[in-house]
Amino acid sequence: MIPLLRKEFLEILRDRRTLLNTFVIPLVFYPALLTFMGWIGRKGQEAMVERTYAVGIVGPADSLLLDMIQKERLRPVPLEAVPDSLPESLKAFLRVRPGTLQVYYDGADEVSRAVQRRLQHALERVKHRRVVAWLQDLGVDTTWLFPFHVETVNLASEERMAASALAQMLGYMMVLFIFIGGLNAALDTTAGEKERRTLEVLLALVPRRRDVVLAKVLAVAVMAFLTAPLMVVGMLLGMAQAGASALLLGQNLYIPWMALILMLLLSVPFAVFVASLEVAIGSFARGFREAQTYTAPLLMVAVFPLLLASLPFFTFSGWKVLVPVYNIGACFNELLREGVVWSHYLGTFGSNLVYAALMVLVTLRLFRQESVLFRE
Repeated sequence: MIPLLRKEFLEILRDRRTLLNTFVIPLVFYPALLTFMGWIGRKGQEAMVERTYAVGIVGPADSLLLDMIQKERLRPVPLEAVPDSLPESLKAFLRVRPGTLQVYYDGADEVSRAVQRRLQHALERVKHRRVVAWLQDLGVDTTWLFPFHVETVNLASEERMAASALAQMLGYMMVLFIFIGGLNAALDTTAGEKERRTLEVLLALVPRRRDVVLAKVLAVAVMAFLTAPLMVVGMLLGMAQAGASALLLGQNLYIPWMALILMLLLSVPFAVFVASLEVAIGSFARGFREAQTYTAPLLMVAVFPLLLASLPFFTFSGWKVLVPVYNIGACFNELLREGVVWSHYLGTFGSNLVYAALMVLVTLRLFRQESVLFRE
C-alpha cells in the first residue's frame, strides 16, 4: 500500500498542471488578481467621487436648486426641451415641472446611476430647505418636523460580524475548491494512465485491485484537501490586499479557530467522497478529454446545493443533514455564523463518512470490471 501511495504522489507531483493548480494559482495568481482588481476598483471609485459631472436642467430652476446641485459636484447645463435620449455629454438630466421634479438617467450606466443618486440627494435637501422656510414664514416651530432621532446599536461583536460575512462565501468556496482541487489529479491517475498505457502494467503487477483503488483515492483526496484551504487562503489574502475586507465587513477578516478546525475535520470524509467520485469517473472514461467531458456537469450539479446552503431562509436541520454536498456547505455556514451545533455537525460528518465508504466501494467495483476499465 505504501509503495503504491508513493508512486501515485510522485506521478501527481510530476504533472505541471497539478502543481500549477495546487500551489501557483491559489497562492500567487488569486492574490495578484484580486489585488489588481481591488486597485482598479479603488481608483475608479476615487475618480468617480472626485469628478464633477454635467447634468441637464429642463425648465425653470431657482438659485436654491442650482446651489444644491452644485454642492453635489454636479454642473447644471440648461436644456431647451426634453431630449429623446441621454446626450453623450450628460450623465443625467432634471425636468422641472410644477409640483414634480423628474430625474432621467441611464440605468445601464454605472456613472449615470451614481449621478442620479447625487441628484436625488440634492433634491431631498432642496425639499427640506423649502419646507423649513415655509413653516418659518407661517411662524410654525420647525422642530416638529423632527420629533425624534433614530439611533441603531449593533449588539454583534466585530468577530461575529466578520464571521457572518465570510460565511456567505467561505463555505461555498471551500466545498467547490475541494471538487476542483482533486479533479486534475483524479483524471491524470486514471484516464491519463490509460492514455500512457501504464494502468495495465500496474494492475498486472499488483495482486489486489483494492490497494490500487485506495492508493489512487487517498492520493487524490490529499490533493483536494490541500488545494481547497490554499485557494481560500489565497483569495482571502488577495481580498485583504485589495481592501475588500473593509468594503465587505468594515473590519479585519476573522475566522474563529474552533470553526476552522472543525471545518478542516469535516472536509476529510468529504474529500474522500469527492476523490472516489472523480476517480470513478476517470476510470470509466477512455481518455483524458472524455473524462473532462464527464466531469464538467459534476461542478454544475455541485453548485446548486451550495447555493441553497447559502440562502438564509433555507434552515439547516432534520433530514437536511443527510443531503450530500448541501449538508457540508450548510454546516460550514453554521459554524461560522452561529458556532457548532453538535447534532448537525455529527450528522453531517457521519453521513459524509458513509457516502465516502459507499463511493469507494463503487469505484472498487468499477476497477474490477475489465469491460468498463478498458472499454473501446
